[in-house]
Amino acid sequence: MRWQVDGASIASVPGMISLPWHDLPLRALLVTAALWPGAAGLAPLTEAQSYAVTGGRAVVICPLRSGGRLEGRTQTVRGLVALLPGAREVAGTLVADVRDLEAGSAMATSQVRENLLEVYRGDGYASITLGDLVLDVPVQAANRQGAFRGQLTVHGQARAVTGTYALRHRGRALDLQLSLDLRLDDYGMAPPSHPALRVTGTMQYALKVTLQPTSAP
Repeated sequence: MRWQVDGASIASVPGMISLPWHDLPLRALLVTAALWPGAAGLAPLTEAQSYAVTGGRAVVICPLRSGGRLEGRTQTVRGLVALLPGAREVAGTLVADVRDLEAGSAMATSQVRENLLEVYRGDGYASITLGDLVLDVPVQAANRQGAFRGQLTVHGQARAVTGTYALRHRGRALDLQLSLDLRLDDYGMAPPSHPALRVTGTMQYALKVTLQPTSAP
């Protein structure tokens, strides 16, 4: 798969869940165009900068043994992050509230919310949090896709994870997509109970947000 970004064709990262940029009602995770020296005539990042999430989309996908997949989506994403010049670390967390997650039908939605994620259990179960991100290159590097590591908290359990990311520069904003795979057993999640939704025991998590700086340049 290839993306068209500002007229240029960019190859997607193998294995990354594809989420159309135009399909996202985002005004979101705030990061400057200074991430790329010379882009749009902006200066490189020279000091710590903080950014806030104003929108986004998170997707939970469980492959089915029948060959289909159970997919739930939410647009309730929030968070604060900070960047340091020349560093690979992205401090802060990105949080998706899964209490309003929708899976296409009332039955499927209930199976994902109540059986798989058990959102009714409250704190630690009502959201999916991704934090302590470390990219494979410094955030000022020209690379716009690659690998990351971090910590994922879901179903009340926090685990170290690795995955892929893609970055797209838009003026002072930055579109960020993160994708990773996990096993339900590692997070103590039971598969959906409905016989029509027999899952393979794995789950994919994709998060897509737009970043903007919290302060004026």
